[in-house]
Amino acid sequence: MTSRRLLAAAVLAAGLLLSAASPAQAPVTPMTPSEAHEQLAFFIGRWTIVEMPPEHDFAEVCDWLGSGRRHIVCHSSWQTTSGPREGLSIFSYRQSDATYVYQGFRPGGGVQTLHGRVAADGSGFEFWGEEGTGVDRTRTRVYITTLEDGRFRFVARTASGDSEEWSEEIVHYERPGADNRPVASP
Repeated sequence: MTSRRLLAAAVLAAGLLLSAASPAQAPVTPMTPSEAHEQLAFFIGRWTIVEMPPEHDFAEVCDWLGSGRRHIVCHSSWQTTSGPREGLSIFSYRQSDATYVYQGFRPGGGVQTLHGRVAADGSGFEFWGEEGTGVDRTRTRVYITTLEDGRFRFVARTASGDSEEWSEEIVHYERPGADNRPVASP
């Protein structure tokens, strides 16, 4: 063998030994689980609102956006006296500032963006946001709390302008066919 061939064989053997000694890291893909993103998995499933009358036939189905585990997309539909309605909601996590982002798209054309975090006690999420300016400004605070029976409590608080008077709406989401024990009082 010539010295060039011997040198090439030695380099190849050394490369094989090094790659066997230190296994390559698996590439990070959109399907690679991330602890922060996985917090959103709670929302996956088919949901109804306990307080919604049955004739409104409310249903919301949430799942990961296809080809990745980075965004939860929720499609909702319900009946009103003037016809069917649909909505779209997206829950995401923005790694650059460690913030959860909620975007809601309403059937009448409204769009809402809220920013949030996991609740301090780990029981759910807190979201907040503002829309408009001056007296037309609306401030929103949303608290989503998981309950022991698999449901979750959704508390939406809103205030107008600079008012310290907040209105509050509380609803409970449940998965149809799941354990339907009574919801504990807040």
